[in-house]
Amino acid sequence: MKIIFSSVSRLILSYIKYILAITMLSTIGTSVMADTNESIYLNCENDYARITDHYVSSNYNVRTRKFLDHNKIKSYTENFITFKVSEFSNNRLNRNNGNWLWGKNILKTCVKIKFKDLPSENTGGKLF
Repeated sequence: MKIIFSSVSRLILSYIKYILAITMLSTIGTSVMADTNESIYLNCENDYARITDHYVSSNYNVRTRKFLDHNKIKSYTENFITFKVSEFSNNRLNRNNGNWLWGKNILKTCVKIKFKDLPSENTGGKLF
């Protein structure tokens, strides 16, 4: 009787450990991906940009409908969004007037648009 009880208890214990291990491994990354995924889209003089919680994305590809360049946001203040373009260069986006700044130079002026206002590929196909 002792042998049967010990065998069954070891079997149940091993299954419980297995279930706990799978549960712990499956929940490791869920808190990292818990952002709202609400994006702000900008039309910056025929260039398009997207602002998410952590990145400013630009270089919109019409065919794939994806943004190709992603720049990490360094600071998000009341007046400016500062993001890193390269190792030595930072750009700023003025939240009051929409100017995209590099140093004190205005690169372009941006206007907020909706996702459906992003350009799409011509349904007629290629013209040439």
